Amino acid sequence: MRSRGFTLVELLVVLTIAAILVAGAVPSLSWFIASARTANTSDNMVAAFERARSEAVRRSAVVSVCRSLDPYAAEPAIRCSNAAGLGYAAGDWASGWVMFEKRGSTAAGTYQNGVDAVLQRQPAAGTGKVRLVLAGNLPGSAVAYDRHGTAASSAGTFSIDYRDPASAALTGAARCVVVAVVTGRITVKRPVAGACG
Repeated sequence: MRSRGFTLVELLVVLTIAAILVAGAVPSLSWFIASARTANTSDNMVAAFERARSEAVRRSAVVSVCRSLDPYAAEPAIRCSNAAGLGYAAGDWASGWVMFEKRGSTAAGTYQNGVDAVLQRQPAAGTGKVRLVLAGNLPGSAVAYDRHGTAASSAGTFSIDYRDPASAALTGAARCVVVAVVTGRITVKRPVAGACG
């Protein structure tokens, strides 16, 4: 009578086939993760800018979204900055951002402690060899909207990608978030030839 079970050869054949299938699925899974993370982050950034724009109209005041190296700092320590630090390159909004209503007399896009009102904070995306990179080409550290919902400060383009920060080329999963200079309208596009135009 023959015993039930698998022979060693049958088991090795099944394991080999399974390993080949898994090896073929890993690149697809990596692509799916990168694409999902960039899409989610671009949606969050667009939502923040749209909320700032609508809050500016609703409050009849200037509302800004500014890059911060420590978005959850206590109020006296909140700083809007485009400088490099904490593992993030200069202009990399993956460090987080703060949305605030401008109540003081300083320029739009600059936070004045004890006067301006924080409306929202976005945490850092995290650091690592491969991570989200939100590179902005703004001359300043903030996007601000006036009481009419138009741009009250610098505007520009953000390239959002999930890649090694040391690499300058965008991957196919990248998104480009464009804030129009005068109107402040936000559009999302795919990069062309590995760059946001």
